[in-house]
Formats: sequence, C-alpha cells, structure tokens
Amino acid sequence: MKLDVLRRYRAQLEEVVRMDLFRLRQELQDAEARTRLLEAQMKHTADAYLPKTGRGVGLEEFLVRQSLLTAEVSNLSAAMQMERHLREAGDQKQDELREAMQDRRTLDRLAERRRQVEWQLGVVFKQPITLQPTFSGGGFDRIYLAYGDSQ
Repeated sequence: MKLDVLRRYRAQLEEVVRMDLFRLRQELQDAEARTRLLEAQMKHTADAYLPKTGRGVGLEEFLVRQSLLTAEVSNLSAAMQMERHLREAGDQKQDELREAMQDRRTLDRLAERRRQVEWQLGVVFKQPITLQPTFSGGGFDRIYLAYGDSQ
C-alpha cells in the first residue's frame, strides 16, 4: 500500500473516532442533565411527603408515596448507571483517539523522512529522485529503488 494512501486512511480513521468521541460526550452531558433532573424531582417528592408524615398518613397514601419514591429511586439508579457506562465508553474512545493520532503522526514522520531522503539523494545525484518500492521482499525488509525523475 502506498504511504500517502495509508496516511489518508489513518486520518479518516482518526476523524471517525473523533466524531464518535464527540457524540459520546454529548450523550454523557444529556445523561448528566437527566440525573440532575431526577435527583431534583426525587428531592421535591421527599420534601413534599415529609410534612405529611409528622401528622400521620393513611395506609393507602403511604403505599402510593412509597411506590412513587421507589420508582424514582429506580429511575435515578438507571440514569446513574447509564452515566457511568457513557463515561467508561468515552474513556475507551479517548484511548482509541490517542492511538489513532499516534499512528497518524508516525506515518507523517515516515513520509517526512522519505521526503528528506529523496531530497538528499537528489542533491547527491544532481537530479530529482523518487523512491519506489521493489516487487521483491515485503514488510520490514522491503527494498526501495531510487529512480531519477528525468528518466
């Protein structure tokens, strides 16, 4: 695979991961807002119920209030669990982004090194030089041939 094609591909991967991370952060902000809202709603429900408990309440009202508080606790617990899940997913995506950025920078440094070698060879041979991979070998043992661009 040609280096420029690989560099563009890695840049696209980095952008996809960056967009995923942005989406996760938005979802996390929404989940945090929902958690705060549910906490406030639960506090309001508890504050409204407390004055009545001092005077005494009937069994039916007690059961209604108890089921309401239980449902609110359940909703709050689910919202907090979702928030934790999104936070963990965001941390993982941040690690993926860091890795993708490092891969892209490595390829950028390799491309710059290749340009430097071509320039240095051009100075030595007094003509523009382009490095082309050979068809023999592969992987780390690939051999590059220097071609004069005027040929």
